[in-house]
Amino acid sequence: DNAREHSGIRQVPVQSSAAARPLPRDRGAAALRSAADADGAVPVHSPQFSSSGYPKLELCMRRWDTLNATDLVPRGEPPTLIFIRYPGSNILEPMFYAIKSMAKDLGFEVVRNFETPGMDIKFRIVVNFEEPNGMFIENNPGPEAREQQALERREQRYHHSFTMCPHSAEWVNRRIGGCHRTPMWQAIPEPLIPRFTPLKDRKFDIMYMSSFTINGPVRLALTEVFPSFNYRWVTDRRIPGFAPKVHATDFRKSLRRRLMVTSRSRMALIVNAVFYDNPSQHMHEFQGRPILRSHPAFHQFVDVSKGRPPALKSMLAVPQLKSRTFEAAMCGALMMVFNDGSNIIEKYYEPDTEFIYWYNHTDLKQKMDDVVARPHVYE
Repeated sequence: DNAREHSGIRQVPVQSSAAARPLPRDRGAAALRSAADADGAVPVHSPQFSSSGYPKLELCMRRWDTLNATDLVPRGEPPTLIFIRYPGSNILEPMFYAIKSMAKDLGFEVVRNFETPGMDIKFRIVVNFEEPNGMFIENNPGPEAREQQALERREQRYHHSFTMCPHSAEWVNRRIGGCHRTPMWQAIPEPLIPRFTPLKDRKFDIMYMSSFTINGPVRLALTEVFPSFNYRWVTDRRIPGFAPKVHATDFRKSLRRRLMVTSRSRMALIVNAVFYDNPSQHMHEFQGRPILRSHPAFHQFVDVSKGRPPALKSMLAVPQLKSRTFEAAMCGALMMVFNDGSNIIEKYYEPDTEFIYWYNHTDLKQKMDDVVARPHVYE
């Protein structure tokens, strides 16, 4: 991929409520406004639409054209959009090229963080798709006052942060006061979004994209359900312990490759949580850090864990919004979402309209059988 291939990026969110509505392909601004204001739900999958679109999130910092001399010192210095360090296949790579190509029109100077030493940056904005466990890892454990000071020092590095985790954005803004973080969806350059294919015409039944750790309900889904279907398992590397039942079929070499696999699959397995195998150890670690009790993700982790159903007693889950959720939506794959109790996905998409919940691997198998047998029902 090169910069020319990332020349466009969708900027216009089309939804006025918590549930995303489809974004029509090749229509003007009037059509976008019409889609945003229309009464009633629009089907998730339709040959007239390329995907279920981007959810609309409130931007808690003012627009650039309303900034005044007190916001930018000295006047005339452009805001600098800084992308965190990332490998070439990371989701931020195409976003970086797409936004950089339009930086002049947007009024941004766009750089990567490792390109910034020595630069006299007056107004720093960072794009950091941080997950909530980053809050747990970055700060050294200590008294609440000391961790609060460390949090404030870290946030002072930038004027504003765009992050993927709504829980962390809410938490930081509340702890520090004011608007320091804005949660955002994963924007995908327009040229990379595959043309919509009806579910019945797709080659694969189900796909799952993983990274390094696979446990909890995901392991059962892969080993007990996937072998019964025509599946694709996209991962960073080969993971031992799954053969001969199931094996990795693709590797996460590029966003383009991931989107291609997803667009050819009827369903995408979505799990927006991190599962901890040793509940007692991690409960002790979390409870030993009072500052995390006020974090929405960890607060629920501590309070809900004792009441979890028996199947999850041996696991603890922290909600963690995955970028692959948005990739599946943009590719028009039916999202099969594990119901972890916190269900962070409902901040963006509507259950039973834009995705389907599953509760255990038996339930998943039954629902997948129905999708494969009657794909037209889920269009």
